[in-house]
Amino acid sequence: MEELAKKLKQIPEVKRAFAVLGRYDIVSLAGTLTAANYSLVLQTGKVSVTPATLTLTAKSLSMKVGATLPALTFTAAGFVNGDTVTSSTNGSPTLTTPATSSSKAGSYPIAITQGTMIAANYQLSFHNGTLTVSK
Repeated sequence: MEELAKKLKQIPEVKRAFAVLGRYDIVSLAGTLTAANYSLVLQTGKVSVTPATLTLTAKSLSMKVGATLPALTFTAAGFVNGDTVTSSTNGSPTLTTPATSSSKAGSYPIAITQGTMIAANYQLSFHNGTLTVSK
């Protein structure tokens, strides 16, 4: 069934129909299909459209002691069907670090959390980064 769902999603009309999460009927129609010496039994099936995983990763950065803290940014991976951050999400994740421009040399976590980000067709996954402060 999973293989059938994958093949169906490759058809543009079906791809658009299954663009929203949910469970859908698959109706069997014989059309012009015939088979001598056989009785065709057509059954209705179901296909479930479940969220894809969207991985948000805080970019690891570096800076010198005393320098201005660099802008904290992230990457997003896992979009499907031509989706992008712009077309498929609203809001933005929250990125934080305990490091400041006066932090000592060392490694500091860059945490990424959901913040205000919403992605209706995706399950969000978060991966932290590291800020390396050097002398």
